[in-house]
Amino acid sequence: VGRNGERISIDRAQWSLYKHNFDWQWYQINGQWAWERVTMREKVADGRIVLPAGNFAKIFVPVDWGTYELRVSDSGNPVSAASYIFSAGWHSIGSSAESPEILEVGLDKNLYRVGETVSVRLKPRHAGKLQLAVVDDRVIETSEFDLNAGEVSIDLQVTEEWGTGAYVTATLIRPLDETSSQESARAFGLAWAPVDPGDKVLDVAILTPDEIRPRGAFHPSVRINNLPANKKAFVTLAAVDLGILNLTGFQSPDAADYYFGQRSMGVELRDIYGRLINDMPGIRGRLRSGGDESGWDRRQTSIPPNEKFVTLFSEIVQVGPDGEARIDFEMPDFNGTVRLMAIAWTDNAVGGAERDILVRDPIVVTFSAPRFLAPGDQSRILVEIAHSSGPAGLAKVSVEGDRELALSGGSEMFDIQLSERQSKQVSIPVTAIEVGNPKIRLKTTAPGGLELFKDLTLPVRLLDPEIVKVKHLTLRSGDKFVINDSSFSGFRSGSEHATLGVGAMAAFDVSRLLFELDRYPYGCTEQVTSGAFPLLHLNEVEAALGKTGASSIDQRIADAIESVLANQSSSGTFGLWQPGNHGLWLNAYATDFLSQAKSREHQVPEPAFRSAISRLRNKVRYFDGFFYDGYEALAYALLVLSREGKASIGDLRYLASSRAEDFDTPMAKAQLGAALAFYNERQLSDAMFRMAADQLQAQANAEDTNGWRNDYGSFIRDGAAVVALAEEARTKAIDTSALMNILSRRNARATSTQEKAWILMAASHQLDRGFEEISVNGQPSGDRGNFFFDPEEFERGIVIENSGATIPVSAAVNGVPEVPEPANGNGFTIRRSYFTMDNRQISPELLKRGDRLLVLISVKPLWRGTAQLIVNDPLPAGFEIDNPNLVKSGEAVSFHGLYENEENIAHVEFRSDRFLAAVNQDGDDEIRLAYIVRAVSPGRFHHPQATVEDMYRPEIGAWTDAGTVQIVE
Repeated sequence: VGRNGERISIDRAQWSLYKHNFDWQWYQINGQWAWERVTMREKVADGRIVLPAGNFAKIFVPVDWGTYELRVSDSGNPVSAASYIFSAGWHSIGSSAESPEILEVGLDKNLYRVGETVSVRLKPRHAGKLQLAVVDDRVIETSEFDLNAGEVSIDLQVTEEWGTGAYVTATLIRPLDETSSQESARAFGLAWAPVDPGDKVLDVAILTPDEIRPRGAFHPSVRINNLPANKKAFVTLAAVDLGILNLTGFQSPDAADYYFGQRSMGVELRDIYGRLINDMPGIRGRLRSGGDESGWDRRQTSIPPNEKFVTLFSEIVQVGPDGEARIDFEMPDFNGTVRLMAIAWTDNAVGGAERDILVRDPIVVTFSAPRFLAPGDQSRILVEIAHSSGPAGLAKVSVEGDRELALSGGSEMFDIQLSERQSKQVSIPVTAIEVGNPKIRLKTTAPGGLELFKDLTLPVRLLDPEIVKVKHLTLRSGDKFVINDSSFSGFRSGSEHATLGVGAMAAFDVSRLLFELDRYPYGCTEQVTSGAFPLLHLNEVEAALGKTGASSIDQRIADAIESVLANQSSSGTFGLWQPGNHGLWLNAYATDFLSQAKSREHQVPEPAFRSAISRLRNKVRYFDGFFYDGYEALAYALLVLSREGKASIGDLRYLASSRAEDFDTPMAKAQLGAALAFYNERQLSDAMFRMAADQLQAQANAEDTNGWRNDYGSFIRDGAAVVALAEEARTKAIDTSALMNILSRRNARATSTQEKAWILMAASHQLDRGFEEISVNGQPSGDRGNFFFDPEEFERGIVIENSGATIPVSAAVNGVPEVPEPANGNGFTIRRSYFTMDNRQISPELLKRGDRLLVLISVKPLWRGTAQLIVNDPLPAGFEIDNPNLVKSGEAVSFHGLYENEENIAHVEFRSDRFLAAVNQDGDDEIRLAYIVRAVSPGRFHHPQATVEDMYRPEIGAWTDAGTVQIVE
């Protein structure tokens, strides 16, 4: 083919065929031997051919086993050439051998039957003693041979012992030779010999049309072609959107490969020959064979599509006498490709099949819209109408949306003339009015009269940070208090959620704490555990709020258990954001949650729980107080083990009587006291609780300057934990009501997840008095002392009236302010900058659709210390994150200093509406985070504030200005 794409004729083409021979070149660096592979080309044949334009020429050359390279060039133009490398002969790993310790081994066939002969071909580079072995999870047979250098074949017989396949391993050992002491004295190779499973594999086929319609019944069949008569068989059939499978890299299940395919070699190969090799300088070698491709990083997340997912499953269906199983599916509103995946089995055979089918309407309608909008955002919805089958002609389209959205004209009607296989687009302006999940409904009447319906949900969200306004007051007999828009002004309409606390716990406003925990947007192990832990104790509070049923609570706890266990490693430890070990205190906290959930009959997988308990026991057994964990972690571990009856009473007595002062925090002392109470050691238990209460009293008037603690603690968290543990242990040694009063005087700031969780657990023991004298909107509150009101109730107005004795009341409203606060902070500054991909800083107020920008978030601590930070950068609706792997991508290496603090990044999330990063602050160095966005939707969009927050001291943080982004076509 010529430079301009034309086909040309060459009548003087020169060709040469070379065989690739591999050897290793040895060299010394700093007195140590190393090697590199050398490829030597040996010409085996050459000649001339004529290459007619647009046609082929054939070359016939006999070749042996090995790797070859064919080179072809134009005799009249030697710089015009092409080459092709290929392997000939038996299957071999020799061409990929990257070490002189690899012995090339090949087998003559890809599949064998019992009784057949396997020809094993080897190519030793030196003479020596060969040991040949056949192994799977044991050694099946071995034999030894004396070999010379060069190619050799050895025959083996396939026996029943080979099972579904076996590894043929070859180890060649040469005598030591001082003249070539740098060369390998041992070489190793292996090859997999699969054995045909025969009639143990079922021949399965999926019977269905190649194309079906959506929104209707779908009846595929699964047939087993080689099912013996009167044999019972069963099948399952799954139908899944191919886009989902491609997104996750999912491969169809293959039962035959699972049972009869190649497995990891189940034996280890060891020898002592290395102890006999000359003591020459060298680099310790690593011999590798096998392994799997790296594949896609499955931790990547992707923006979910607006289309409905197809995930259908038949469960188990018995095959009929005719060898077929008929499945009944209901296909949803979906246009695209669906993969059918069948698994079949009998008592002694398995099989499977897959098939892709096309699901589409005669007129295919697709939406293109932003993933979400903010109130006031203006954009467009692009509707594409495409003819796929059936009659062409005039299609009628109507579009309407819910009240949270304003379409141009409110409702749109279109007449679209479609030719065969033609597609047309219609752009509909849209403006977001208020928060909600509005739907856009589209009705299409095809030229043949068929009516098609399609819905699109376009969420309207407020992504700016919420604030809370709190009022504490006292209601005397006959007093009224009204909560409405005028009592708490300055919030965006529809964003407000009001809570009310009455009585002794008013200072803590249990309803608000529970609401904030439930709404907490981040999800490390500590945060998930803190969000669910109180639900084990506060069912009565949830019921009192009147918003959540028991089934919802159970589901939230089940989801939390699943999330916590997702971060458990194989050793039983828990990581913060992924499986790992984040310290003994976190392990104890997560295990405590699992223990108490299990005791309340929630489903906790027994192997995972046993592993967690076993890990705690080992850490306690080998605890050294000088290590990172500290005695506060030991106390928690002992408490959890005591709940399960697995702590040593001798250890508890010794620690309480001789090492009590080593437990630095009130919470640790109370945990040791509670652990003793579980063993009915009341005297020592009470002594530990008194020490905890005394320490809290001493700290009550001191400023909380502990900073970051490895146990996520603070004065308020410790105090609430002491109350909760004292109530659980039923000790009379301390006055828990007095401690709660002390905490209430210190509860003026924002609280962390730890503080919220333990305050709620302490509150569960303080909510046993009624409030009959309080009425809400004219209705007696009964036993309810905590209330939650959603935006609709807030807007209508809430009247609280007291007809009894004077009582304290706490009212709070969470919501997004109407006017975003200007950039500011406490302890930090945060700056958000935008750069083009050639490293030019720009302002994002006006962009073109398709523009790619690098977003740089810079966080500067104003103090030197340690903290666990969360950085949250919500996106304007017209943006999408373009590269979910940028934090470790080479695409932005030109941005100087971008990844200087990469080791401090603990976790990164790329959500459809925001970028999140958890960062470990250590010192006062600037923290720099970056990701890439693409402008995808035209319009004018609100640009929310980016924030940084100390997760365990939430009063410390900062935020940027809000803004506006305009994207043009």
